[in-house]
Amino acid sequence: MPGISQLCHPDVDLWGDYWRFTSISVRRLLVDVFPAENVTAEAHGNAHVASAFLYGLAVEDLRPRALELNDPDYEFSIAARAVKSA
Repeated sequence: MPGISQLCHPDVDLWGDYWRFTSISVRRLLVDVFPAENVTAEAHGNAHVASAFLYGLAVEDLRPRALELNDPDYEFSIAARAVKSA
């Protein structure tokens, strides 16, 4: 899922940042349907990657180091896995 915005730490710290796709909001959506122990959600990206995306740059235009860095404040791409119970 896309999650290009910077996290709102006051919201995260007080009650959670659930008004858009974040790793915690995606996880919360999935645990309503799947067992909590079978759900994982993680984010990847940083401000540099988010900016490059907005400027229309391709992965080939970026240095490998820029792609490797994960900044927890900039969840650019959110990946989730949910497994049904047997």
